Amino acid sequence: MSHTDLSRRAVLGLGLAAPLMPRFALAAEPQANTSVPAVAVTRTTQFGEYTITTVQDAAMRMSVEQSPFAAKTKPEELRKILAANKLRTDQVGLDVNVLIMQKGKDVLLIDGGTGQKLMPALAQLGIKPEMVGAIALTHAHGDHYNGLLKDGKSAFPNATIFVPEAEYAFWTAAQPEMPKSMMDVNDRRGVIAGAQSCFNILKPQIRTIAGDKEWGTGIAFMPMPGHTPGHAGVRISSGKETMIHWADLCHHAAIIVQNPNIQVKFDTDPVASADMRRKMFDQFAKEGYRIMGSHMPFPGFGRILKSGKSFRWEIEPWVQ
Repeated sequence: MSHTDLSRRAVLGLGLAAPLMPRFALAAEPQANTSVPAVAVTRTTQFGEYTITTVQDAAMRMSVEQSPFAAKTKPEELRKILAANKLRTDQVGLDVNVLIMQKGKDVLLIDGGTGQKLMPALAQLGIKPEMVGAIALTHAHGDHYNGLLKDGKSAFPNATIFVPEAEYAFWTAAQPEMPKSMMDVNDRRGVIAGAQSCFNILKPQIRTIAGDKEWGTGIAFMPMPGHTPGHAGVRISSGKETMIHWADLCHHAAIIVQNPNIQVKFDTDPVASADMRRKMFDQFAKEGYRIMGSHMPFPGFGRILKSGKSFRWEIEPWVQ
């Protein structure tokens, strides 16, 4: 597995904002990646009636100073957290995970990742793009939508793309504003332009969903605004099992889980996002549900547990 060292602007491009790989600057137009790796790192297991596969779409490595957690938290404080968790203190790792769900001939994607390894993963599973019937887009950041685009068009022409209504309304407004964001003006413009271009391309396939209304059998969005105004997780029930895909509620298994008040640079409203994290962490710790996180350590599954006055992430043992 190769890791990528990223500059501040490349982090914006790859991870949490507009498009996409380190060789791209923050751009207004979503970029199609036409040189994807031949092999994708995946893990497959069962969840209720579904066969689920998680794809390591990207493995980002950045300096502590360039990490999205250093906007208001001193690097030395971040290093203390990393050291306490026996992690490297000279860098911060951030995985990008994409979830593929199969039930019979039905194929559902939750987000599309950066556009690097989703297509190879689908090919390895024998899934052609036209076989994907449904996609849940949790929010309009490039590391979640770029894999849904190819050569300026939809990469999955037969899919219905479900989007939280509040998310779609925000980014497609005439003048989206992010006055509380810690991003600079140019980066904000790039994020907005990228999201608007994405929604313009995918518009014929998009179906907006209000609140937590169920849009598939046992499947509904869970509104978790803060990271973006309409950011949502996905609640999935199958048989006797329930799973929560919390998308970008949390970006690091140690730094943020244990310190939910740390503000993340790419949050539209960092304070609201931290408030939402604390609320959801407490709820999920009580409920004990299986959790999937877009940026949790690959393959992205675990549970959130109470730890004194805070929380900890328990990685799920993965059984093939």
